[in-house]
Amino acid sequence: MAASIVDVLRDAGWDARSFPSAEAFRHALATFVPDVAVVDLNLPGEDGVSLTHFLREAHPRVGIVMLTARTSEGDRRVGYEAGADVYVAKPARPDELTTILARMFERLRGGDGPGGGEAPYSLDVERLVLVGPDGTEVQLLPREAALLERLVEAGADGLTIETIRELDPGAATSKGSIEVRITRLREKLGAAGLPRRLVVAIRGVGYRLAERVVVSKPAPNGSSTPPAPPDP
Repeated sequence: MAASIVDVLRDAGWDARSFPSAEAFRHALATFVPDVAVVDLNLPGEDGVSLTHFLREAHPRVGIVMLTARTSEGDRRVGYEAGADVYVAKPARPDELTTILARMFERLRGGDGPGGGEAPYSLDVERLVLVGPDGTEVQLLPREAALLERLVEAGADGLTIETIRELDPGAATSKGSIEVRITRLREKLGAAGLPRRLVVAIRGVGYRLAERVVVSKPAPNGSSTPPAPPDP
């Protein structure tokens, strides 16, 4: 079941990974802290309630979703008192789980997805650089910058696979090759310390931005123009 959930989340554009026990997850926290954790209650060794208590105290900003077959009112109360943000009964539909996680991620980041909140990213199309909220810069390939620029223009609707093909007709245009390009872009973002899921999948359609990005373009006189203000 854990492997199936990871596959669903990765297909939806998340950087997802699973752990066989609470102890294994605690050990992994030494090298990374997730934005959102999906916690089962019935685990070998330490149970999910104890793990949730620990995670809430050690990392209070992490979103926690309890995914469990325990559905009584008492179990729900224990889960929420332990620190869960959302309590989801098994079996959860894939679209339900991905929607819950997307909304939680946006709420934790203090935004409303593409189009809401203060834009934390800036795309400089002249320098081919994406600048993160903390000033981190990521050097892009021309096709990566062009893709991000078009995704900004597309807004919440995103771009279809066919539209992405038309952006770079000289490149490989199969769905698999486009997925590889998106994966490489995510890896580049992750290596720079930025969230890998800046670009997320629209299942069966294409891709969209999960964060707001403003675009800086060179002015006609050669100087750069400041980022355009958000739409009203």
